[in-house]
Amino acid sequence: MVVLAIAGLLCLSSCKGDSNAPQRLVEALVARVNVVPPSANLTRGGTAQLNAEARDASGTVLFGRPVIWTSMDTTIAQVSLSGVVMGIAPGHTTIRATVQGISADAAADVAPIVVSRVDLAPQLPLVLLGTTTQFTATPRDASGGTVTGRTVTWSSSNTNVATVSASGVANGLAAGTTTITATCDGVSASTTLTVMDGQSGGAAVVFASDFTTALGNSQAAVTDASKAIHWNDWHPDTDQLYVVSAAGLGFPSSITNVLRTRYMGVNSADVKTLNQWPEPAIGQSQYYRIYYRLDIPNSYGNVPSPGHHPIEPVPGACPYEWEFRIGSNADGTMDFKVSLPGADYNLRVNKFQTYRYEWAFKNRTASGYKFEIRVFDMNNNIVGWNGNFIRVNTTRTLAADDPTVSVSTACIRALTIGSNGPTGWESVGVAGPDAFSYVSGVAISQAGWIGPYVPGEHP
Repeated sequence: MVVLAIAGLLCLSSCKGDSNAPQRLVEALVARVNVVPPSANLTRGGTAQLNAEARDASGTVLFGRPVIWTSMDTTIAQVSLSGVVMGIAPGHTTIRATVQGISADAAADVAPIVVSRVDLAPQLPLVLLGTTTQFTATPRDASGGTVTGRTVTWSSSNTNVATVSASGVANGLAAGTTTITATCDGVSASTTLTVMDGQSGGAAVVFASDFTTALGNSQAAVTDASKAIHWNDWHPDTDQLYVVSAAGLGFPSSITNVLRTRYMGVNSADVKTLNQWPEPAIGQSQYYRIYYRLDIPNSYGNVPSPGHHPIEPVPGACPYEWEFRIGSNADGTMDFKVSLPGADYNLRVNKFQTYRYEWAFKNRTASGYKFEIRVFDMNNNIVGWNGNFIRVNTTRTLAADDPTVSVSTACIRALTIGSNGPTGWESVGVAGPDAFSYVSGVAISQAGWIGPYVPGEHP
């Protein structure tokens, strides 16, 4: 008998030398299996390709034999029909390849994922006194992937200001700042939490106006003339200024009247208070509060803010020392910009909604003041402060820039509200529906934050 091995098959012919005799092909048997590579080192979610190599008793590679892949512990690693192994959880297991009943093993080790950084949110957070805010910490590996199943511990550097729970809930206890730190596997991230007293107020005021003198557009009405200290300059234009009822406008229920300014293109109208209180001395501060609502119909589209600064010290006389620029957007929002000598900082809020704006020029030095602002909705939720007013065309915040603002004597002793005939607003209130802004609860103090409106707070 003559035996011929061809591609893993045995060819058998007759020993009588009859070349025409039938031949029988016999498949070579698998004698051993090798797995290449013999081990796989993985991370969770990582993969590796294993290949099975079948050989006969003579060591010849046998091709085309089906391979059955098996993981001895699928909670550690899993293997596909084609031999791709995926890490599931840290640990060790065996991956087995079986070819026609003959098996070979490869080791699969899944390494624990190392935490490389912790992402902490929110950054530059703020909470009102007596309320809470939720922090979240996301551990990440070197590639930025989320690491789950790890314990995060929390701490506050000043528990008199705020505490933080095991689940990351911070509770504001006193006005001030504290550092909140989240730690996972020895890796930490920190941020500064500011606790603000949004309800304290009560500071003595040097100027206040709630427009309770009278309704209508008389000089007495729009200057709130029944107050001992009231608006002492006014500029009416085409009956743009009216004192109207606050009913239905979303102001605090204790505010009964508001000053309505009607937009008439580039016509201007305003009221001013000038030189009715002293300039703050070195080390002193000045605080402001105003309730403001903008009702510009969306049909006017996006109307720019640069030419529109309805809240400022004195138009023209105080160029670019400070002012608030307001733009109207077609989507029902408005851009409220703090314009300081070095930059504009924007906060986007809603039109057709009343907000309480409080700002201050604090701690006067020979160089100027530090500027601080905070914005509240009518539920007394903080919606804006230095930490989320964003410098235009950047991602930097007012808090990060922390500019020193120089304000002259004349401009710290003045306030103007109304409409200054903004460029770019030529059609507003002229070529379409009426457009208004509403203001009330105006107050200025040199003693501290004023807080929510209180009837009878006038000097």
